[in-house]
Parts: sequence; C-alpha cells; structure tokens
Amino acid sequence: TYQGVTLRDDGVLRLSTKRGEDSILIDWPVDEEPRTVEIGKSSGGFVVRAQYDTEPVDRTTGDKIAGIDLGEKHLAAVFTGQDAFTINGGELRALRHYQNSLKAKLDAKIDRKEPGSNRWKKLVQTKQEQLDHIDNKITDLLHKLSRKVVEMCLERDVSAIGIGDVRGIRDRIDYGSQMNQRLHQWAYGEFDRMVEYKAKLAGITVNRVDEAYTSQECPQCGHRKKPSGRDYTCSECGFHGHRDVVGAANIRRRYVAKRKYVGSDNEPTGSMTRLPGVMASPSGVRFHPHLQCSSRSRRKTNG
Repeated sequence: TYQGVTLRDDGVLRLSTKRGEDSILIDWPVDEEPRTVEIGKSSGGFVVRAQYDTEPVDRTTGDKIAGIDLGEKHLAAVFTGQDAFTINGGELRALRHYQNSLKAKLDAKIDRKEPGSNRWKKLVQTKQEQLDHIDNKITDLLHKLSRKVVEMCLERDVSAIGIGDVRGIRDRIDYGSQMNQRLHQWAYGEFDRMVEYKAKLAGITVNRVDEAYTSQECPQCGHRKKPSGRDYTCSECGFHGHRDVVGAANIRRRYVAKRKYVGSDNEPTGSMTRLPGVMASPSGVRFHPHLQCSSRSRRKTNG
C-alpha cells in the first residue's frame, strides 16, 4: 500500500517508494488524487486499487422506511410500506454454477498432468485466469444490482433502510456439503456491504434488523407458520404473499417498531390488500404482483 501519493499536472500519479528506490509512475485516468493506492498481483499482470475520501451526498427527498430481505433465489426483496420489488439472483447463481463446473473440469485436467511440468504449469495459470475473470464478472454484477436497489429506493422516497442481519449464517447453519457450498459462495456479505455503503453515500440511513423467523411470521396478524415453497399463506387470517417479500415486510415492521417511527411514511392501516412487485435486473425491470390477501382475510381485518 502506498500512502505517499502525488498526482502531477501532466496526469501522472507518482507513488513514493523506499528511500533510494525510484518512484512508481502511473498514467492516471481521473483528475482527482487518491488517498492511498495498492498494487497487487493478478493472473497475467498487476491490479491497481485506489481509495478516495468521499462525503455522503443526501439525495433523499422523502421519509419512507424500507425493509430488505436477502436470499438466494431473489438476491434482495424490498418492501417500502406501499409497494415491493425484488432483485433476481438468477444471473449470480448461473455465474457461480459455471465457476464451479469450470473449476472441477480444469482440476481434473491438472490432476492428469505431471506436477511441475510445463503443461501442468500452463493449466494452473489458465485455471487462475479464467476463475479470476468470473470473479470480476460477479463483482461487476453485484455493483450493478446493489446500485439498482439504492436507485429504486430513492425513486420511492426511502430515507431509511432496515436490512436483515445475515452475518454469521455460514456458522449457524449446517445443511450438508452441497448446501454449504452454496452458502459459502453466496455473495451475501459483499452485496450487503455494497448496498449499505451506496445507500449511505446517497444519504439513506442503514441499520441491521434481527431476521429470525421473518419468513415465517404473517405480516398481517403475526401468526407464525413455516412457508411451503416460495409462497406464504397464513392459516389464521388467510393472508397470502411471496415468501421473500413477506420477510422484507416483517424486517421493515421490526425496524419501524425499533425506531418508534409513527405516521410519517403514510403506511396504510389495516391489511395489505395488494402490492405490486418489481422483478429487477441491471438491464431492466418487470412488474409482477407479489402480495395479496384473500377475501376471508379482508373480512377478518376490516371487521
């Protein structure tokens, strides 16, 4: 890591090194001087990482609160009190599946070669280059999806977010080798971190909420029941909704209660009769209904 960093007038970044050694000069693509620069090895060359000092810019115009539930099928389900949208995790799963398959295929080829031979070395290098390429695609995708979450929250006048706290999920749950492979490869932590810092830079408050049982509790009457498949149907009041959005609604409800936040987000009283959902991806959005109540539910709530 280089902290002695100077951006010259000619657009060249100078990195100070140890006494007696020549400075490192880099043609810099931006006009702003970074605080620190780190140079690391990558397959086929080097990678330069720069850190800048940034100040949050408050872009919020409303006072809504959103709950966010992270998952595998839907990377994020978001409920604002008035509507809901989801971020599909299909592309991320496809990349991870391809990465696993590619790694297994290349490992099998490497195992058939004499360790240390030229062919063995070439295959090892090829494996690292291809896996690094997929990692870069995954990171780029996570940046796009996390930015989409924040942008859609801003469009809905969200000024505060409660995110389900999934830290430690790998340590708490043991589903066997196949599920653990998925758990360890889920980009929960990185996506969660990206949503948090992007939201804060936009002026949105972010806090963690205990997500225990949020996918099992009815957001209308509070009855607890394990969902069957991707939908949740309450056996007490008849409420029916998408499992992940139910989780987001409960995370939001807990966050609202925690903040003792009353009235300013215009949340309708009574039942959530019907909420539109959004299937979001970096390339566009599609609208689908995600939550609805049965007539039996409405009669019970309004009575």
